[in-house]
Amino acid sequence: MKKLISVLLFAAILLSTVSCGTVFAEGTPNTIQLNSVSVQQGKTAEMTLSLENNTGIAGLIVTLKYDTAVLTLTNAQNGAVFDSLSVSKNLVWSTDSGENATGNGVLATLTFAVSEDAQRTEYPIEILLRECTDQKLSDVDCTVEDGAITVTCGHKNVSEVKGSAPGCITAGLTAGFRCDTCGDWTVPPEEIPPTGHAYGAWTRLNDTQHQRVCANDASHVETEDHVWNGGKITTAATCKIEGVKTYTCTVCGGTKTEPIPKLTEHTWNAGKETTPATCKNAGVKTFTCTVCGITKTEPIPKTDKHTWDNGEITAPATCKGAGVKTFTCTVCGVTKTEPIPKTDAHTPGEAVKENVVAASCKAEGSYDEAVYCTVCKNELSRERKKTEKLPHTPEVLPAVAATCTQTGLTEGKKCSVCGEILTAQEEIPALGHNYGAWTKLDDNQHQRVCANNASHTEKEDHKWDAGKVTTPATETEAGVKTFTCSVCGAEKTETIDPIPHTDQDRKTGISVTYGTDAFSGTVTLNVEKIDNAAPALPAKFTSTTTYDISFEMNGEKIQPKTTVTVRIPIPEGYKVSSLKVYHITASGTAEEVRIRIENGEIVFTASSFSQYVIVDTSTEVETPAFTPGDVNGDGKVTAADARFALRRA
Repeated sequence: MKKLISVLLFAAILLSTVSCGTVFAEGTPNTIQLNSVSVQQGKTAEMTLSLENNTGIAGLIVTLKYDTAVLTLTNAQNGAVFDSLSVSKNLVWSTDSGENATGNGVLATLTFAVSEDAQRTEYPIEILLRECTDQKLSDVDCTVEDGAITVTCGHKNVSEVKGSAPGCITAGLTAGFRCDTCGDWTVPPEEIPPTGHAYGAWTRLNDTQHQRVCANDASHVETEDHVWNGGKITTAATCKIEGVKTYTCTVCGGTKTEPIPKLTEHTWNAGKETTPATCKNAGVKTFTCTVCGITKTEPIPKTDKHTWDNGEITAPATCKGAGVKTFTCTVCGVTKTEPIPKTDAHTPGEAVKENVVAASCKAEGSYDEAVYCTVCKNELSRERKKTEKLPHTPEVLPAVAATCTQTGLTEGKKCSVCGEILTAQEEIPALGHNYGAWTKLDDNQHQRVCANNASHTEKEDHKWDAGKVTTPATETEAGVKTFTCSVCGAEKTETIDPIPHTDQDRKTGISVTYGTDAFSGTVTLNVEKIDNAAPALPAKFTSTTTYDISFEMNGEKIQPKTTVTVRIPIPEGYKVSSLKVYHITASGTAEEVRIRIENGEIVFTASSFSQYVIVDTSTEVETPAFTPGDVNGDGKVTAADARFALRRA
């Protein structure tokens, strides 16, 4: 009651500041009009809601009634008559000053979305007047004129109607598109003007005329007589053949020819020596007509020059006397001679050995190599030469075999006559140990034996692998893990402790895992989903899920002796990166639990069980700020708040 009195007092103060001097106009009442439009299926329609014959209005509220299954109001833009427009279920106009708005014009521009499934018909939009008051809050007479949206075809199924090509003298049509549903043209065909003739180039028709053909219609043809030029010699007349003169039509390029008579004179070339003149016979020069190929000849006088060969030594020159060289003409056979001077060169005979010293395997031999001239018998040269030693007489030096630790020697040779080593013995490196595969020696070590000497052995500790479970552990029985030496293949075993027990609540999917030491007997897992979120949370969230988790033994709730692993499926729609879990303690406080996400589940450990709350922190609710005096909730304090309060009072 106190709040109502405060609102009425605030409204009275605001109204005391508002001018009351407006006089209502007499005559035609205020008229609210909504225009009518046409629009295709699936499109948007824009309509204008206007006010005419305004006598002064401070507040106006209307409701638009229409088929909401077909039409959706997507936007309402305030016009120029009122200062503000509020849109909810109603359209509410007001002035900031609280005084009457007296102008005419657009109240609002409305945008409707039309369903693609709308019928092709008229959909009325009815204006329901809820309130029309002046600055004194007195009712003002208003009339309304409803509008409508006429839905036309959306032309979803359109087919092409082929056009026709224009002719030289007839018009054509472009292709058009027509809606298969309503039959209306979406793209009407348009007339294409006649093309007119498109004559091509003139071409030869026959010996007297040429023609040209229309590219648009080959039946359209024009003909004319040829127009010949002065002509051109295309084949010159010769002593062999007639010539040709060609005339060309200057319009179409067609041609005709006339003959030119054959010539009577030949065209001789420079001639060619076909029989050369020699010291024995005259020659012949032959001339050929370059046109017809006929020939004629002229003689070439005999020459006085002989053609000598390279000559032949008919009496060789020696170290004792001169010689003779005879030359013969290769044409007429006449000869001439030239002397060959006495030579200083001797004619060496075969080399002979003199003063011979025999060779042995210890020393080389030697002899004199002498050469004498076979003509004058004089000694021409003498050279002392050596002969190679004789070969050694080999004797075998036996090989010595190498061992694991001692070197050996290869087989060698020496001369049994002079004792010289012919093939030196080479050292053979010690063989080294040739150990075989590692084999198990005992539970701690393995060994390997040298193939060269079985007394040589090596020992090492086993190198166990990571092990393999050969007998899996169960909740009641221990298992066995077998380890294998990666070197020798020996095996050893270790005992595996029994595996932890897992219980799952089938309704919520929540599971718990614990060891055998967690409880002293068999327990039952109980999970209950609580609808309302715990009030102890640090903030208000729109997405929370609360579970009461407990264990029961022999009809009584108990707590585990050790930690238990809990897995809770992530609630649908919760943002993974914003998840938190709170434990509601016995005192009612909320403690945040450390969690991790594995395979679409929230995982954490606990040793005390009661209520656990899953929170999507991205849905935290902010408390809106309140503006004192803002009665209608539009964020501003104006005279409209006072009128709103008075009407509600």
